[in-house]
Amino acid sequence: MSRHKHLAAVATATLLVLSTAGCGSVTSQARPRIAPPLPPPPGLATSLVTPGGTWAVAVLGGSAAQDNNFWQLFVRPARSARWRLATPPGVASNGGLVLASLGGQSLIAGFRPSQDLVFSPLASSSDNGTNWSGGVLDAGLADVPDALAAAPGSGRLLALLADGEIEQARRGATAWSRLTSMHSLATAPAGSRCSPDAATAVSFTPSGAALAAVICTRPGVAGIFSYAAGTGQGAGTGQGAGTGQGAGTGQGGGTWRAAGPAMPAQLAGRQVQVLRLTRTPAGEVALLAARSGRSADLLAAWTSDGTHWTISAPLILGTGTVRAAGFSAAGAAWVLTASGQADTIAAKTARWRPLPRLPAATAALAFGPAGGIDALAARGSRLTDWRLTGSSAWTKVQTLDVPVQYGSSS
Repeated sequence: MSRHKHLAAVATATLLVLSTAGCGSVTSQARPRIAPPLPPPPGLATSLVTPGGTWAVAVLGGSAAQDNNFWQLFVRPARSARWRLATPPGVASNGGLVLASLGGQSLIAGFRPSQDLVFSPLASSSDNGTNWSGGVLDAGLADVPDALAAAPGSGRLLALLADGEIEQARRGATAWSRLTSMHSLATAPAGSRCSPDAATAVSFTPSGAALAAVICTRPGVAGIFSYAAGTGQGAGTGQGAGTGQGAGTGQGGGTWRAAGPAMPAQLAGRQVQVLRLTRTPAGEVALLAARSGRSADLLAAWTSDGTHWTISAPLILGTGTVRAAGFSAAGAAWVLTASGQADTIAAKTARWRPLPRLPAATAALAFGPAGGIDALAARGSRLTDWRLTGSSAWTKVQTLDVPVQYGSSS
């Protein structure tokens, strides 16, 4: 059972117990209010622009209940106008795919467990997905799009596991070791102001410090932590930065420090859910949902040094949820809500911009050359690329048929 399903089940069971207890007597005392469970994080459909090109993840095929859903990886090389299929071969992709840029034309992809697969195979490519080499993470990756991260230059890796633990490895992913866990973060001084509930993402600062994103149960705190191995130097105070107060010891002898952006005063009383945290060539980009009851506002935040943050104006989500999100090389972001509405925001700007009504079956968006944007529609075994021309018209520019083997798990 996923974390979010578990939270929903706990909340439902609690309501039933309270209701039953109230049936035996009449009382004027008000029953305690129970906070609604947090909505699920964005799905695994996403896109990312790297120096080598644009990558996109989408699910094709049919019913997930019948294991006919197949997650696919697509790439549009930097000097090409067309997408091609780049899914690593030989592994069942029903559980989902997550990816991280290794720089240039290099990428690492991880397969989430599904059916009888209880660990996460890894695949690396240095030529935009033309050839792949294999690896293994002897555990299951979490069901979030930022469950895998790679450090710039060194190729060091982070993996967020389904049980909330965070593991690390050197380039090549041949030997993994534990970096921290939710329990360790929660009991460390760095976690005292946050009181973390669940991990949502891993990443690296431009200098190579590990980052972990969590959901804080204490209001007004954006749960992003920076880890400095053996030096005690993490993200500290600064204009637009988190407090940096309270260091906690990690498994490698280093320290964790609060590194998230300070929330605007008008949102200080809300619970903050870090939906995405991703490294781009321009620095880190985070998407934050500030929730009050069942309503939420969405903010984008950027940092080029892991310390100083710029925060956008809020996008009002109301009771809606973010279904998918992705980023450009410069740090621009797009979000797709469960209602089918899409919005974009340029890097380090204040305003979100709504997009015109999307083509049917749009699974993800992708930034293109010269600031353009594409809508990737997935239906059956076909991916259709629609490009926004002008300010309101989507034009079909490519159709890609994917060889989906229905009734199989590979």
